Amino acid sequence: AFPDVNIAFANELSLIAEGFGINIKEAIAISNKHPRVNIHKPGIGVGGHCIGVDPWFLVEADKMHATLIHAARKINDSMPEVTVNKIIAAISKIKNPKIVTIGLSYKPDVGDLRESPAIEVVRILREKGYDVADYDTLIVGKKYDSLSAAARNADCLAMLVEHTAVLKELAAKEAEIKAAMRSPIIMRF
Repeated sequence: AFPDVNIAFANELSLIAEGFGINIKEAIAISNKHPRVNIHKPGIGVGGHCIGVDPWFLVEADKMHATLIHAARKINDSMPEVTVNKIIAAISKIKNPKIVTIGLSYKPDVGDLRESPAIEVVRILREKGYDVADYDTLIVGKKYDSLSAAARNADCLAMLVEHTAVLKELAAKEAEIKAAMRSPIIMRF
């Protein structure tokens, strides 16, 4: 429950910052310079069995007192839909957009899909009728040759889970990746 609440705080701050046009990454970096502040990185939600599931046991055991834990769960569980809305807004003017998502595991540099918010993002996009290809370098059956190949003819490359290898490839070949795309929209979450 502790990391869930802290991640929910970061996610809530990101939503507030967005409404005010504030760069949340910069705001968190400045805040974290304080010796007693360590705000987590906001993201597309939380996953894994522990953080994404176990806090619900406390909520169910004592609904009257677990209000903060319950609020954190609701915030983090809402983030895939928030992520989808950001993707849809970015491609709103493109007819029949092709979306490529990168990263399906529940956190960077692991090949574990349990309770992954990235899987939920892909599911929601497909449910809404979007053409979505989903890839992850660490998941059997979802691997790809290169980001350029995966992004070929895509309108939006949505980096849902940023594995270290993916970040290195993006940094080294961003121009090549964008050149392979139909519309060079790269979104990093």
